[in-house]
Amino acid sequence: MIYITSDLHLGHSNILKYQLNRDYGSIEEMNAGIVEEWNSVATDKDTIYILGDVAFLNDNAETANLMSNLNGTIKVVPGNHDYDLNQVRYRFIVQGLDKLHNKAPFEILPPIFELKYRKHKIVMCHYPLSVWHGSNRNIRSDEGKKSSIHLNGHQHGKGDNTVPYRLDVGWDCFNRLVSLDEIIDKFYPTS
Repeated sequence: MIYITSDLHLGHSNILKYQLNRDYGSIEEMNAGIVEEWNSVATDKDTIYILGDVAFLNDNAETANLMSNLNGTIKVVPGNHDYDLNQVRYRFIVQGLDKLHNKAPFEILPPIFELKYRKHKIVMCHYPLSVWHGSNRNIRSDEGKKSSIHLNGHQHGKGDNTVPYRLDVGWDCFNRLVSLDEIIDKFYPTS
């Protein structure tokens, strides 16, 4: 199964002030809650795309530890708070977390990443785009053509949701991982 999320902000103490739907008493409770919710859905056979802002910690070793406890093969499209991802990945390996958890460290993808799934083009970016590769198909009336869907984060559920075929998949929107099948079925109930 393929899952998508964004804006976990692991370790970011101020996120509890800014996002009122994160009903946790402390940042440690939030980190544990996200890991628990994530692992209740994802298995090690699943692939999970995080569309940026994985963590907001000054300690790359701690970020690596948190990420090593998340099930699945993780692929990260970087966001504006992910400037240390290469260091986190390095710490993951140096600390032996790959051997301890018997899994490879996460993969860092380009800032805009495209995936073909169920005949749809899925365009992923941390930032919401108004135009993306294949979005012109969204406005044409060609029957039988599959459209492209843009998945983003960054907005924490507070952005403009009027752009067709674009969806904010941030943790603050769903409080869980969202399957790519669920997203496609939302836009194309019969595809």
